[in-house]
Amino acid sequence: MEFFKVVSPEEAKEALRGFRALGTERLSSFGAVGRVLAEDVHSPVDLPDFPRATMDGYAFRASDSFGASEAIPAYLEVVGQVPMGAAPGFSVGRGEAARILTGGMVPEGADAVVMEEFTSAPDAETLEVRRPAAVGENVLAIGDDLKKDELILGAGSRLRSQDVGALAGVGVTSVEVHRRPRVAILPTGDELVDPRETPCAGQVRDINRFSLAAGVIEAGGEPETEEILPDDLGVIKERLDQAVDRADVVLISGGSSMGLRGSHRLPMRRRSRSDGPPPWAKTFSR
Repeated sequence: MEFFKVVSPEEAKEALRGFRALGTERLSSFGAVGRVLAEDVHSPVDLPDFPRATMDGYAFRASDSFGASEAIPAYLEVVGQVPMGAAPGFSVGRGEAARILTGGMVPEGADAVVMEEFTSAPDAETLEVRRPAAVGENVLAIGDDLKKDELILGAGSRLRSQDVGALAGVGVTSVEVHRRPRVAILPTGDELVDPRETPCAGQVRDINRFSLAAGVIEAGGEPETEEILPDDLGVIKERLDQAVDRADVVLISGGSSMGLRGSHRLPMRRRSRSDGPPPWAKTFSR
């Protein structure tokens, strides 16, 4: 009988590459936080899908401000104000400007936004611009954040809070994700008692069951913990068979030495790559 052999993290990762992925399910993007995507997600639209101001100020043609300075400002006619959440019902021509707030839609004809700090208004219809602006300055053009059909998240990505926001921004409200692996945890040992009980002489509280379950949750799985099993080979084999039938992964917590019952241990042998995944783990999500 071969004794337990500890493997390195690299060997364990190599063994996991032989496991197939779990099935999938479609969830709301918000409900899928922390889940692993089963498919690539592309943007169905340009983001933004209209030119937006990134500063409070005035939208106008950049060429109208060339050469403007504190000493010699450029004077423009204010022809309107861009409403928030709506398209402006006017365009901006040469020598004209429109009041605009951050996020507002840049009106047709304008190609730049000058910050309000670099302007003054002698009266309601006149704008004084005290510095030149370049084409595209303080303007977020169509598709600057995301182009239509651009990859947002690839399959295998774990969905984070910021990803949910990015998906919401382009109207993606549901995603296909891998099912959470069900992990059965079987604690064994005649010396173990439930943590809520006071151990008698020679007994210890069961720690591994809860540590493993918490680790499974942190890793994105669904733990299923068994009650403490006695050091009885028949009972352990029966419960192990039941766990393998219903779970994707089975973790057994118990002694790791020969002990006084060494002759009754479950037979073990080293597995090779040709064996495929061990029988106690039918599937695994990578």
